[in-house]
Amino acid sequence: MSKLKKILGGLKMNRFWELFRESVIIQASVTLMFSAVLCYLWMTGTEVPGELYALTGIVMGHWFKSKGVNAERQNLATMERIVKAKFPQ
Repeated sequence: MSKLKKILGGLKMNRFWELFRESVIIQASVTLMFSAVLCYLWMTGTEVPGELYALTGIVMGHWFKSKGVNAERQNLATMERIVKAKFPQ
């Protein structure tokens, strides 16, 4: 177990998953991968399993939702800075 801690460099797993959830590049890559596989199967005439449609929809929905949440957080932080600048305590 100590080797694992050395490999991770003391990074806690909760923080890892938090960063993974907020990483737009990783989420976009996974979304693009699922979409590309689905499109490839469809274009080659191969029968696309219903589970792949569902999974692609779930992944795309999660990606769009997380983009909206991240934008909302940035807007909130900007508004807080504006309010603090205009109304110092």
